[in-house]
Amino acid sequence: MVNLQLRPGAFIRIKAPVVTFVSTETLYLLAEVDQRAVQWIKKGDKADYALAMYPGEMFQAEVVDVIWATGRAQLNPNAILPKEEQVETSDIFYIKLRPLNHDPKHLPSFGASGMMAVYTSKAADVFIILRKLELQSESLLNYIYNPF
Repeated sequence: MVNLQLRPGAFIRIKAPVVTFVSTETLYLLAEVDQRAVQWIKKGDKADYALAMYPGEMFQAEVVDVIWATGRAQLNPNAILPKEEQVETSDIFYIKLRPLNHDPKHLPSFGASGMMAVYTSKAADVFIILRKLELQSESLLNYIYNPF
């Protein structure tokens, strides 16, 4: 239960929402990816991520799915053809990640920010090692400064 807005003595209307429930049974992470890079990401690719709230820590994850649409691709249905300026584009797509071997004492808060790296089949081993070093160093910087 998060965001409880009901207090003793408060008045509410029938069917008025007063509390938000969030399922914690299955934890997923959502990451933004540039559209030029998302084309190589596949289900099952391994990833590392670091959260600003846990400086110096790195965690592993696995790609569950690539979300191949954005809200900017939607139009209101009507009988008028859309003009070019009405069609919004997006440089960002999202991927859904499942944390692997996540420590319960390091649970992320909803809306937490951080960095992540996905290791696709196109990545050479030397670039994976360099990316892991970059991610670890950025995570360590959270002890003194939050770059995220």
